Amino acid sequence: MVLDFYLGEANQKILQAVGIARTNLAGAISLISRAIYLVPDEPSFYLLRAECYLDASDFESAIGNFRQALQLIGPFQVSGDPARLAASLGEEESRATSASAAAPGTLANQKGRWINTKLRRVLFTWGQILLDEFRFVEALECFQQCTTLGMAFESTAMRMVAAYLGLQNYDEALELLYKQSEANPADDGTTCYLRAKVFQLLEQHDFMNIDLVRAERLCAVGADAEIPELPALREHVLKVACELKNRGCRQMKLGNIERAIYLFGQAVELDPLDHVSFFHRGVLFLSLGQIDNATADLQVAVEGAEAESLLKAEAAFYLSKAYNVLGIQLLGSDRFAEAKEAFSAALDYCDFQPNIYKNRSECNIKLGQVGKALQDLEAALKLRPDEVATRDRLCQLLCGIGRRLAARGDLRGALAELDRAVAAAPADTALRVERARLRLLADDVDGARRDLDDSAATAAGRGDGGGGGGGGDAALLAAAVAPSPPPPCSLGALPPGKKVRGLLRAAARWRCPLHDNPKYLGDLGHAFMEK
Repeated sequence: MVLDFYLGEANQKILQAVGIARTNLAGAISLISRAIYLVPDEPSFYLLRAECYLDASDFESAIGNFRQALQLIGPFQVSGDPARLAASLGEEESRATSASAAAPGTLANQKGRWINTKLRRVLFTWGQILLDEFRFVEALECFQQCTTLGMAFESTAMRMVAAYLGLQNYDEALELLYKQSEANPADDGTTCYLRAKVFQLLEQHDFMNIDLVRAERLCAVGADAEIPELPALREHVLKVACELKNRGCRQMKLGNIERAIYLFGQAVELDPLDHVSFFHRGVLFLSLGQIDNATADLQVAVEGAEAESLLKAEAAFYLSKAYNVLGIQLLGSDRFAEAKEAFSAALDYCDFQPNIYKNRSECNIKLGQVGKALQDLEAALKLRPDEVATRDRLCQLLCGIGRRLAARGDLRGALAELDRAVAAAPADTALRVERARLRLLADDVDGARRDLDDSAATAAGRGDGGGGGGGGDAALLAAAVAPSPPPPCSLGALPPGKKVRGLLRAAARWRCPLHDNPKYLGDLGHAFMEK
């Protein structure tokens, strides 16, 4: 009975309030407040008072009344994508809300959803007003409540980011921006740009560059709208990269190699087209013996530098040096084929280094490719004719080939190899003695005599008297081909016939001066016939 009386009185107050609401908002709100005092558990009274507060632009009071109405109605199912609700509310809170909500289609659920929609719109509007007034904490609370009530995360994310940035809470702003990229990939260009701006404030230029590159790529392919601020950000990144490069050069001059490598690495991350930093870092890696890193950086410098530039030439020289060091390491590990490939790569970038030709010749020798080894040694000797070790190695190899050919009976081929050796080392008397020996075997006595005469003249000119290694062999060969003195008229007793035949063959073979003495040969032949 009493309850009906209070309800009747409250309804009268509400009717009076509705009647004067257009002209007297304060009076209407007062009447509704009296009705709520009489019946405090009626949600519609709070809704009506909230509308009046909205007409009076009192958003905070309106939000409080909407909340009270929702609390009286009880749990309901929030509209929106469950996945988005889980992302904004959290999985546990989202499941709890869904489990306790009223069933869809019931009157309580419909009322709850309508009030919820109304409330989150009011919260969003009030939050935007607070954000414009730089009241970041209150604005952030409003936008968070909107998200909790089921408003799309994309609608509030950027405004919450602005609030966090106003509060200088950069970590939370970045976290929201990453969530925004996941929730709305189509607008990822703008999100990446905003992240780059935040990283710029934090002076984390490496992360800034990552997002900037992605934003530039998305804008270039038309996946996102053009962002006018991107060139300014790129200019800032390039400026920082230049500063890092200069700092690296200073550290390199001071001998702080590891610190310089770090700074050059930071520079090339920000500016992948900074070939100077790649070059300097590659040279430093080479000085530390990190060949793989050195070749990678120097390769970038060679390929990226302008043609005919000094940087390209220097990078090619150091890259050749790096491959040469790599080849020496592989050669020491008996990996001859790989070592040869490394030396060949070195020569591709710098073909005027005689040491690389010599190193590759050793690989060719180990691989049994003697002809290619000779070509490499000759190329090295051509680049540096005064290199004694190269000349000795070439002559040693040619002599070895000549002796092998002679042992097989190929005297012509052996002499050809000795001719190449003598041409490479004209002052080496031992080579001429060796060629004289081969010429004797090939019945070229005159050629052998010339070699021995040249060898003796060279030795006399040097004053060593030894013939450069010919020694006793040279003396014996000289005795074998020397002209014999004229024979006496009376020969005395002739040797046995067998020995006479040997002398005749020797005279015919060696073409010694006995051919020029017919009387001697006639007497010797007549004696042989009589015997």
